[in-house]
Amino acid sequence: MMRFAFMKARRFIPRDKDLLEEFSILACDSAAKVQSFFQTSDYDERLRLATKIADEVLGVRGFFEWSSSVEVREPPTEPQ
Repeated sequence: MMRFAFMKARRFIPRDKDLLEEFSILACDSAAKVQSFFQTSDYDERLRLATKIADEVLGVRGFFEWSSSVEVREPPTEPQ
C-alpha cells in the first residue's frame, strides 16, 4: 500500500530500506499507523490498523465489476 501511495502521488518509489521514512513525509498519519501495525502482535489491532491504512491510502473498498465482453477461445490442438 505504501508503494501505491507513491504511485498515486506520482512520486518516485523509494528503495525498501527508505520506504517507511519517506512515506512518513508523504502521509504522516498513515505512516504512524503502519509503524503501529508492525509493533503490535494483536491480530484484531493489526486488522483494524490495516483497514484504516487501506481506507486512507487506497480510498476505496471492495471489488469492481468486470465489464468486458465474454472471450470465446478455441480449444488447444493436439501436438503432432
